[in-house]
Amino acid sequence: MSHIQLLHIMTELCAKFDQQGFVIVNNVVAVTDLKAILKLCESEVSSKAGTRNLLQHSIVKELSKRVAEKLENYGLLPKPNVAVQCTYFHKSESKNWLVALHRDKSIPVREKFETLGWSGWSKKEGTYFVQPPEHVLQSLVAVRVHIDHTTSQNGALQVVPYSHNGVNSHERVTCEVREGGALIMRPLLLHASSKLEFGVRRVLHIVYGPPELPLPAEWAHAV
Repeated sequence: MSHIQLLHIMTELCAKFDQQGFVIVNNVVAVTDLKAILKLCESEVSSKAGTRNLLQHSIVKELSKRVAEKLENYGLLPKPNVAVQCTYFHKSESKNWLVALHRDKSIPVREKFETLGWSGWSKKEGTYFVQPPEHVLQSLVAVRVHIDHTTSQNGALQVVPYSHNGVNSHERVTCEVREGGALIMRPLLLHASSKLEFGVRRVLHIVYGPPELPLPAEWAHAV
């Protein structure tokens, strides 16, 4: 592939991401890295359907940096940035659930505080979560790294294009992603998922944001 062709592809990807709020990129993570991450995930969650606390592990910190570097090269992730959360989802026939259409509006912060525009406090797995002002949410990018080849039959995410900008066409797109590929999306994009019919769907959901939040807010973790 020539340099001009690569630039053309990158321009198209960035335009689609800005306009529609999501894009799929193949070969973001090597299979060998996926196997190492999966071993960690299986030891962490045991019988649960996932965990929000993977970013505390060194192997995940390093992976998040490599993913960020690749997406920066594509122009899909602004600099500077930090990984602020990594969630592992494990959907299977025994751990199967439906997720209604929604937007991701909560972020993990170091401690609880009272400031106008920050609301909806909760505490999950020992970490405080809060809904910040919309301009903070608009600065975030979520990267869903797929450990398994995911289709409509094993719970692929469904998104509503353009909805991150407040436009709701009610048209859902099923995001089928290959093993090692990633769905890059804006957290304010409307998204949902159905129960899987068979198989398994394992995903790392990494959230990237600006290094600093408006004070007094601070990220719970930043890599």
